[in-house]
Amino acid sequence: SPPPGPIRSTAPPPSSCIGLRKPMNLWMGKVQSKNVPAYDGAIFLCNHLTRKECFHRKLFGLSSKCTEFIHKVKSGATLFLYDVEQRKLHGVFEATSDGAMNIIPDAYASSGFQYPCQIRFKRIWFCKPLMESEFEDAVQDNYYFARNKFNYGLTHQQVCFRVFWCYVNLC
Repeated sequence: SPPPGPIRSTAPPPSSCIGLRKPMNLWMGKVQSKNVPAYDGAIFLCNHLTRKECFHRKLFGLSSKCTEFIHKVKSGATLFLYDVEQRKLHGVFEATSDGAMNIIPDAYASSGFQYPCQIRFKRIWFCKPLMESEFEDAVQDNYYFARNKFNYGLTHQQVCFRVFWCYVNLC
């Protein structure tokens, strides 16, 4: 869980986004195969039943409907966690494993649901969570079917927009 008190990052903003010295690698396109292009970033989902377990296990998960997607998220990708109840985006995280099925088979069992599409992560920047209105422009192209469905993969430009906003909120 996050430390109490004001939220501050000691890392400067990434150079690939706003032109400063490069503290972290934000070009995440680590393609393992020409047939499976990797995403530069990804958004995972949580609610009050799964958020604590995500951070305890350092594991994000999605439903089995996301099997094709999870295999395109590679170690080093920039990750974010969207709380569907609070409508807040948490970040910034980095994938420490490639996305896979059932890394921890019984993960999220206490929620009553299964989320077998999983990826391990570490926090790389602790930022104030963003309200949906603060980041929706960065992901507007990810909505489809009249905003009822969402593509979880992020481009390099989307990752930079999110990280940039994160940094601006810290100043």
